Amino acid sequence: STFGWYYPPTPTVSANIEPYGVFGVAGNGTLDLHSGAGPDTPVIATLPYNAANVMRTGAETVAGSTTWWEVQNPGGGTGWSNAYYLVEAITPGAFCADPRVNTLLADLGAALKTGNGANFASLVSPRHGVDIRLSSFAGPRTFNFNRFSAANLFNDSTLYEWGSAPCSDQIPGSTFSGEVLPKMLDVFNSAGLQTSCNDVSKTGESAPWPAEYGNIQFYALYKPGTPGTEVDWRTILVGVEYVNGQPYIVALLNFQWKC
Repeated sequence: STFGWYYPPTPTVSANIEPYGVFGVAGNGTLDLHSGAGPDTPVIATLPYNAANVMRTGAETVAGSTTWWEVQNPGGGTGWSNAYYLVEAITPGAFCADPRVNTLLADLGAALKTGNGANFASLVSPRHGVDIRLSSFAGPRTFNFNRFSAANLFNDSTLYEWGSAPCSDQIPGSTFSGEVLPKMLDVFNSAGLQTSCNDVSKTGESAPWPAEYGNIQFYALYKPGTPGTEVDWRTILVGVEYVNGQPYIVALLNFQWKC
């Protein structure tokens, strides 16, 4: 495929065919519902950052350059939300049993190992791109890449301030291929790789899955530490978004040893 600047197509969805969940709103934050499409219309209700079972009516429109969806207002009637902040909901059980996600993870590993930008980009969410976070220390820094930028990541010479972490070799101001890719391959090439669904037990963090991804399911890819060393373990959390019922990668979060 030829990648140009990517503008996701507006989904065509019939009324109330599936629930949605709030996405991209920080913990304890809320998503405004407006009386009409556009941020300048009155706010008539709010949804919590982790609200699920949000039902669309099927109506949508574009205000400025932003797509807005009409949804059912839990308090009665309807309201309008910026479509960016809603994602298709799936139960944890249905997600963990979906064989397409296992294929997605395998395809991700293959794209990383071969450095195939086009294949990598094809796995990325067409609605939200992919968020990549390398460090959870000293204020996590998250970079988002849409399908166009994801396709060029392996050759991208941009120096990103990924952040640093104790007891690691992370260097602030480095490329994706120079800093992120080796850490991802460290996991995908591990002979002892362990894969588990919605599992945060091997991240070394008490609350590693960000609140803004509360309605996104994920897999944990864990590389155990070397026997006798142990501290060189690494975990990648792979967040998966469904778009028109198809799973795509929306987040790649790195966790590693620390002092």
